[in-house]
This record gives sequence, C-alpha cells and structure tokens, in this order.
Amino acid sequence: MKKLNTFNKILLVTAVLLGLATLIRFLSYHSSPRYYYDASVSFPTDLPVRVWTAKLLLEGKDEKRIQTKSVSDGYGSWGFGDSPVIDHKERLPLAVVISYASFRDKAFYRDTIPLPLDTLRSIFETEEARGLRTSIYGMPEVKRFNIVLGIANRGNVVIWIQGEEFERTLLKHHIDAYVPRKKGDDFFQRVASSPKDYFSREFESDSLRIQESGGVGEKEVNYIDTPSHYLRGY
Repeated sequence: MKKLNTFNKILLVTAVLLGLATLIRFLSYHSSPRYYYDASVSFPTDLPVRVWTAKLLLEGKDEKRIQTKSVSDGYGSWGFGDSPVIDHKERLPLAVVISYASFRDKAFYRDTIPLPLDTLRSIFETEEARGLRTSIYGMPEVKRFNIVLGIANRGNVVIWIQGEEFERTLLKHHIDAYVPRKKGDDFFQRVASSPKDYFSREFESDSLRIQESGGVGEKEVNYIDTPSHYLRGY
C-alpha cells in the first residue's frame, strides 16, 4: 500500500510539473508583443556575395528565415531587400545569424550579431504609422516594416529598418573573415576542394559581368559608409 502511495505521489508530482511547464509555455507565448515585418539581404551590384545561412533568432527561441532571393538571382542594389508576402505577426529578433562568401574580398564570413531589442521595439511601436501598407489575403491592410541586412565589403554589415518614406540605421557591425575547414563546414558541402576553386566556380558569371562593365576601379567604394539608396525611391 505504501508503494502504491509513493507511486501515486510520483504521478501527482509529474502531472504538476507538466502542468507548470505547459502554463509557462502558454504565458511565454503571449508575453512578447508580435509585429508584422519581414527580413531580407541587400548588397551592391558590384560586390556579389553568396549567402549560406541567414536567419533571425527571435524572442521565445523561435527562428525566422531572412529572405535571400535577390542574392540567388544575382541582383543587388544597396539598401533594397526583397518584399515577399507576409501573413502573420511574429516576435521581434534578438540576433542575426549570417554566413556568406564575398567575391570582391575572396573571403568567407560568419557571425551571430546581437540586436538592440529595446531600440527595435521602440521603432516598431512609435513609427507604426510610417510602416509599409500590406494587404493580407483579403483582410484590411496592415502596416509592416522591413529589416534589411546590407552586406558591404571587408566583412562590414549594416542593418536598416525600413517603412514608407522611412529608414533607420539600427546598427553597423564588422565580421572577421575565417578559413573554412573541410569537415563540418557548409562551404565544402556545397562546392569544391578549396576556397580558390569555390570563387572561380561559384562566381564565374559575376566575374564575366564585372569584366564586361570595366572591371574593378582603383579605389573601391567603402559601402559601410555609403547611405542606403532606399529613400531615393520616394
């Protein structure tokens, strides 16, 4: 009888713990405000890149993919990202995870970049009226912002928040180059035997395009100090 009581106590404690865990998850789900937004990558046309990893780490341990269609299509314009359809709100991001290869630098970069969450939330809440108008499947229009990750030269990146006739530089960040290893690195899983081989193969079309347009100038633009072209569209 004592053994049965002990067993029942164990079951009761387990049920209580499971209930608490469920309650914590429920409260956690509702504790962080959610917003309409998307994220994408921007790069200058004369600084071609290949992005392997691009995602946001959100509040509550969720993740959100950063759009890279313009990178895949080989089209870049400084300050302009992609504008895919969005249909739901999400928590704000805590950090950006990025890894990419830069043809101009002949170098590889990867990093996790912390984001200033309080500043980000303040922008979303105080500048809501300046968000981009978005129609969601027949529902009334909503306002959203775009988070755009600008990949400049020499491992420099800039992150903008963009709306309608609105842009704010959230931060600028420098990433140190690294040398990929043959084991456990996405670079070697995707292409070839060496970094040199990777750049000659992966960026062959970019290399031809740059040569046809006159090649590399003597003094390369330092894009981290170059304003975004986004507001010129208004």
